[in-house]
Amino acid sequence: MEKLYNFLPAFIKEFYNNHFLAYPLIIKVAYVGIFLTFFVTMFCYLLVFTRRVVQASVNKKAEKWKAEIENILTNSIIAFTSEDYTDEHIIEITENLKKLPLKKRLVRQLIINELIFLHRNFSGKVNTLISRIYTSLELQKHSQKKLRSWRWFNKAEGIAELGEMGIQESAGDFLQYVNSRNITLRMQAQSGYLQASQTDPFVFLDYTNQNLLTFHQINLMDILNRNKDIKLPVFSKWFTSANDSVVIFCIRLTVRFHQIDSVKDLLRLFNHPNEEVRKEVITAVGDLSLVDLEQHLTIHFRNETQECRLEIIKTTGKICSGDSLNFLSDLVFNTDFSTRFEAAKALKRHGEMGEERLFRLLETVPEENKSVVLHMLDTKLSA
Repeated sequence: MEKLYNFLPAFIKEFYNNHFLAYPLIIKVAYVGIFLTFFVTMFCYLLVFTRRVVQASVNKKAEKWKAEIENILTNSIIAFTSEDYTDEHIIEITENLKKLPLKKRLVRQLIINELIFLHRNFSGKVNTLISRIYTSLELQKHSQKKLRSWRWFNKAEGIAELGEMGIQESAGDFLQYVNSRNITLRMQAQSGYLQASQTDPFVFLDYTNQNLLTFHQINLMDILNRNKDIKLPVFSKWFTSANDSVVIFCIRLTVRFHQIDSVKDLLRLFNHPNEEVRKEVITAVGDLSLVDLEQHLTIHFRNETQECRLEIIKTTGKICSGDSLNFLSDLVFNTDFSTRFEAAKALKRHGEMGEERLFRLLETVPEENKSVVLHMLDTKLSA
């Protein structure tokens, strides 16, 4: 303390000796608090200012590196979209990228980000070219390192990179996160495994016990649309899953990829205890135009919930076989507005024979039910 005292300016020493020591304890504590607050505040301001200056400098360099990376990769892709690439081309591109300071984490991440962007927006041989550049620069090691991070967002980012680039050796590591409590990490692990696994990309459905949210199912569908080489299983194998969201997802996949051979397995789901599953089955019958199952739906109509009943009516309107005209005509008399509206709408979708039936119904339906029939017959309005 004596050495520190000797370094203090003369006016502070004078204040300390002539005034501070004479103050009561509470005043001394107040002065110490004021001085500490002042110095801490100044330190924080200095720290923020320094970080902003450093960040501005880093951003400037990053913009320069990003422009160089984009220039190298874009020119390479433009050159090879119309012709096959060779190993020499890969070497040429990687050598150009190695001229950048790859030892810097920021530069490696900028290259990965650009490769990911290009990989998602191109297909075919260009995609293979991008993946080979990624592995030639050994950037997968940078992504795999993120999987060992204790931060969930680093793990999710690493999975996203490895999955997009189809690094098969890392697929097994993703399975441990398919039931993560963190929803983002969980969804990324499932998406990453679907992209990276070459042998059984849908095996994660065997392990997941969490709800597959609708928007996540859309993301998985998008991956399948972009990656035509993903091996598709027979999705009916998961119709017996204990996870109802998995069953619903697999029904949608069965429809999406028109797996007609699964109709018998689909039929068994009509007695599923979950209303949402049954509703999805009914929707699938309409989307696949399974005429043979239309009568089954109308027979079990009275035993279903209101939501499933409405879906049955919509399905008959999709199939439009003409076998359900009497069934739909009777429902136009229903006291429930939604039921009679959907029934009239389904009749309208049957074309001329449906319109003819609607005209005949005008003579018999109660006055309060005529509005939906008139609505369907009005050519100026769209049902």
